[in-house]
Amino acid sequence: MGGLNFLWGKPGILRQCLPDFLAYFRKDFHPWQQDNRALLGKNLQELDVAA
Repeated sequence: MGGLNFLWGKPGILRQCLPDFLAYFRKDFHPWQQDNRALLGKNLQELDVAA
C-alpha cells in the first residue's frame, strides 16, 4: 500500500508527472511549450559539482 501511495497519493510522483506526460499526446504538442529551464539549471549544477 505504501508504494501505491508514493506513486499516486498526494502529492505522488506519477500524479505530478501525469499532466506533462499527457500533454505529449496532444496534436499541437511541442517540447518548447513546457518551461523546464529551472530543472535544466539544477541538473547542470549537479553535473558541474560531480565533475
